Amino acid sequence: MVELREAAHENEQEPRLWALYGVQCARIGRFDVARQALQHAAWLRDRRGESAKALVTRSLITRLFGDEAA
Repeated sequence: MVELREAAHENEQEPRLWALYGVQCARIGRFDVARQALQHAAWLRDRRGESAKALVTRSLITRLFGDEAA
C-alpha cells in the first residue's frame, strides 16, 4: 500500500495508478481515501478524453459509496 500510494503521488497525472490505489484502500477499509483516489482517477480520465473509463470509475464509486459520492 505504501508503494502504491507513493507511485500515485509521484505520478499525479496517471489515472490507472489512482484507480488501483483507490480500490486497494477500499479493500482494507480506508473508504475516505478510496473515495478521493477514485474521484481523482475519474477526473483525470475525463481530462484525457477517456469518457468510457471515467464512467466505469464513477460507477465503481457509486457502488462503493452511494449516489452522492460520484
